[in-house]
Amino acid sequence: MFALQKIAREIDPSELSGILVLVQVTNIPSFLGRAVYYCPPDQKNPNRVYPGKADGTFTERLAYTMSNEVFGKSDYYIDLHSGKFNERLVNFLYFPYDCPDADLSRKSSVLAHAMGNTYMIPFEYASIPPKLLPSMYTTDEAVRQGVPAIVVELGDIGIVDPGFWNLLTLNS
Repeated sequence: MFALQKIAREIDPSELSGILVLVQVTNIPSFLGRAVYYCPPDQKNPNRVYPGKADGTFTERLAYTMSNEVFGKSDYYIDLHSGKFNERLVNFLYFPYDCPDADLSRKSSVLAHAMGNTYMIPFEYASIPPKLLPSMYTTDEAVRQGVPAIVVELGDIGIVDPGFWNLLTLNS
């Protein structure tokens, strides 16, 4: 959240060659209620219901909106996760490789390497559920839609460390 606020302050729109969408908090009820793994209105984990449903529960509608209004209109997708109150994270990210679309794999890899994280974990495209099943995760849904995507895990038990968000915005 702080990294995105920093990017929003420092980015020069005249230097962009596209549109930058920064979603600071996707799940506001969970954020406000400090509910780490579920959404209070329906008790569902938002990162387990993608691509969501237009007429579903609160969490399913949230996922549907992200799938259609963010991923479907994006050239790249970066999912930033931070250390929740119960997690101590090592600075890592993961990204898909071995996609049937070689360009999608290459772009995801380039994006991952550009972030500068200490550890990079490639995950096999084959681990993404087939299209007849829900994709579940944000990155799986983005990749299904042909969008290069990575997940960044960075943070420490809810502590705001400027060193973390400076790392995230180093290349901004």
